Amino acid sequence: MLIVDGHALAYRMFHALPEMRSPAGAPANAIFGFIKNVRRAIQALHPTHGAVVWDGGLNRERLALLPDYKGQRPPMPDDLRSQLTPIQQWVPLAGWKCLRQEGVEADDIIGTLARQCEREGAEVLVMSPDKDFMQLVSERVHLWRLCGGSEERVTPAVVQRKTGVQPDQIVDWLSLIGDASDNIAGAPGVGPKTASKLLVEFGTISAIFNRIEQVKPERLQMVLRDSQKLLERNRKLVELTMQPQYELPLEELRLRASDTGNEEKFLGEWGFNSLRRNEPQEPPMIQAELF
Repeated sequence: MLIVDGHALAYRMFHALPEMRSPAGAPANAIFGFIKNVRRAIQALHPTHGAVVWDGGLNRERLALLPDYKGQRPPMPDDLRSQLTPIQQWVPLAGWKCLRQEGVEADDIIGTLARQCEREGAEVLVMSPDKDFMQLVSERVHLWRLCGGSEERVTPAVVQRKTGVQPDQIVDWLSLIGDASDNIAGAPGVGPKTASKLLVEFGTISAIFNRIEQVKPERLQMVLRDSQKLLERNRKLVELTMQPQYELPLEELRLRASDTGNEEKFLGEWGFNSLRRNEPQEPPMIQAELF
């Protein structure tokens, strides 16, 4: 099962590729890069099931906890926004499930799909640069990226090497250090190494506070005491919220044969002759670094 974080991939392709225009003069670089990267993933992984998931807006509960949640992000450029609908039109033509729900963040849908497919015995790969998804990683759920001509699976061992903690500690780790990309402040002065050391010693944030008098040095102990409510809030912001309506059976997510005629028509209208099935293929696109 390959799950693609749609907005993340489109955004990165828009900023990674030079400006491109369709024969009609419409912006086209994100569409072109998106299609090339998805096809590259298919060639590398040969998935039998898949879905592309899109953001439907910010979660109300998270906004209630933190009104400035993701508030530091600049508005989406108009030239990127105009390309999202065409990408979403291409996805089903290529045989993929396309998922979006108003008011539901893509992260939560992706988390729900990953867990459900894992329960059904599937091997799940999440194609996304978002470090929040490290909380999903298990023996059967990995993150996956393309970088240059190579690819990388983020397994439990990779999570531990990059962060110093296990995947089931990632929510607490991010809660302690914060997440600038989501505008979430961590405990003052607590960086990744300190957070890892605390979680290796105590296991969880809850266990830290159950034995707070054992935290050394005393300055760190006081910081944590003063940050307890912030850390409780951060856990609610960072932890993925399961969406039962997206606990879809594997059969519903099976990749279908592409609608070749309409896909070729779509590619021709956008001037993507190099992407047409009867044209020679160019080298794969490069996806930006994961972390």
